[in-house]
Amino acid sequence: MRLHRCPISIRRVVGSKTFYLRDGIWKDVGYPVDDMTLDYKFGSERYFRLVANYLK
Repeated sequence: MRLHRCPISIRRVVGSKTFYLRDGIWKDVGYPVDDMTLDYKFGSERYFRLVANYLK
């Protein structure tokens, strides 16, 4: 008997938003798939600039 792996996603609802966990990343179902995203390494200078601008 051979078992097949199926991608499992976990769904979470926060307020009016719905998120799915896929490949270790939480994704907002309302976010367009083809839109660009940026990665920020936690603790980096770039990360802290982002946080500082957000808190203004």
